[in-house]
Amino acid sequence: MIKNGTSDRIFIKGINNFRCIEVDNHGEVYFCGQHGIYVINTEDYTLEKIAEIRNIFGLSFDHDNNFIYSNPHEIVKLLAGDCK
Repeated sequence: MIKNGTSDRIFIKGINNFRCIEVDNHGEVYFCGQHGIYVINTEDYTLEKIAEIRNIFGLSFDHDNNFIYSNPHEIVKLLAGDCK
């Protein structure tokens, strides 16, 4: 990655196999790797894992900004809810 407004490169550690990049309805960029969904932390310009989901091949968002992803076997819609 390159920090906005500079030519400084920021190296990503760990994951290096991204399968898709998608922008949600609010303009936030998400990356899908082999082991989860990541979002950019704008404070230190690193990627933060926000969901541990294996084998994601595609990502999209519905009109309510819910995640929709695909894996080799199905298409899944993630809905917001309370964790118990």
